Amino acid sequence: MDHRQAGRYWDANADAPFALGSGMFTATHCSKSTGARRKSRCNSLPSGCLGCLVVLVTLVAGLTPARAQDCVGPIPGPRTLFKFGKAIFVGTAIKQDQQSGYHTFLVTEAFKGVAGKYIDVVEFPGGMPFELGKQYLVFADPCPFEPGNRRCLTSFPCSGTRALEYAHAVIKQLRAEKSGRGVASVYGMLWRTMERNEGIWEDGNDRPLAKVVVRLRSGNKSLETKTDEHGVYAFQRLPKGTYEVSADLPPGLAAAQMILKDPPPPFELPSRSSFEYDIYVRPTGRISGSVIGPEGQPLRSAQVDLYQLNRYREGKPGLWSIQGQNRPAERWKPFEFQHLPPGDYVLVFNSANSEQADGPFPRTFYPHAADLAGCQVIHLAAGQTLNADIHVRADTRPKRQITVRLAWGNRLPEQFSPPQVIVEASTGMRPYPFPGHDSYTLNLLLNARYTIHAQAYCRTSIEKAETNTVTVDGGDPSVSEITLTFDKGGCTRK
Repeated sequence: MDHRQAGRYWDANADAPFALGSGMFTATHCSKSTGARRKSRCNSLPSGCLGCLVVLVTLVAGLTPARAQDCVGPIPGPRTLFKFGKAIFVGTAIKQDQQSGYHTFLVTEAFKGVAGKYIDVVEFPGGMPFELGKQYLVFADPCPFEPGNRRCLTSFPCSGTRALEYAHAVIKQLRAEKSGRGVASVYGMLWRTMERNEGIWEDGNDRPLAKVVVRLRSGNKSLETKTDEHGVYAFQRLPKGTYEVSADLPPGLAAAQMILKDPPPPFELPSRSSFEYDIYVRPTGRISGSVIGPEGQPLRSAQVDLYQLNRYREGKPGLWSIQGQNRPAERWKPFEFQHLPPGDYVLVFNSANSEQADGPFPRTFYPHAADLAGCQVIHLAAGQTLNADIHVRADTRPKRQITVRLAWGNRLPEQFSPPQVIVEASTGMRPYPFPGHDSYTLNLLLNARYTIHAQAYCRTSIEKAETNTVTVDGGDPSVSEITLTFDKGGCTRK
């Protein structure tokens, strides 16, 4: 008999309410550019999930968002997991209907609302992208786009659905709730993670940490437990209060937030609540330094790329850092790479060997080599901090400088935010307009042409003023200064 007729559907009599935007799962701000690990944790549900609210509102309006993965959190919620899905199960995606969007799962463990061995779930736009042959923990609810079809299930963004390897803490609490023991007050997984960049990424960099002591402190009281083989920890019954979490980590690792990389802050636990709180730890190795010009002075602006030795490929980008001012108001900074695991590294200035007016020097490997064969490999131990200056070779690409001034005409500069000088180059990278007291300095390559204009946004509205556009030939020495005049737009006077 076809499995579609043998327990394919969910139990329509399950008594959980259809609930969006209330929950207790760890929130993870996700980006498709951050790789598979980040995608697999996108569907976490905190209380007050704005991503889910966006989904619901746009459905009501007849729209389908391309992506609604970002949730607010993490935030504690009620001490239950069963209310967050009409059907909750662990299963393997075994079949996909491209036309309908249904994914068929072979159920290996059912927690709620599953009546048989197989179940179908529609892949919701912007939700978890299911892969055939992979196991998932799935929280599914009725399809809002088929309100009359009680057999239609889907998994929303922020629903708590995730790949099995990231679900062990939640599964443990689901088993506890199913057996009547209740959900722990604070639980989660201890993860070793790092920047997912192909220049430094290696398999095994992202993994749970087993048999590590995790501590929870509130005032002068301290509790501790130990992670299991999946990196899972839990504290069962806690009173309300402010808690700080820490762990006895191996050398060269430190706890950090998933996005900001700062130490995890204390959190408030309300009475009779539960909190999924994953702990992320990162390597503490660090490499910093400056790109030094032929005159012995650091370049005003430079980009440096870092690679693990076995991952360097000519022309391929690595983990990058900027030397100089990231924004006009910021102070000058050397380049810096943080949260690095131990290993052998290659450090390169101008890795693409592109023409740069702000640093017209060819590709240079640390400390001053023209190619990989002549470079010095950086050996970084666990938790080590190293300084690695790159000394670029003599300037072989001719350049010159011009001064850019701004004229406001009849507009009042105090009505505007700091102006932006925008430069386009016919060859090489766009040069950065270095701000001075009342002008900007611009480096030009002699073999390039540049179009230059400026804009400034009003402080009290979204309006802006724009200047004329000036074209400058880098090879024309007769032009050493230009003036851009704000002649379009402005701030509405009230």
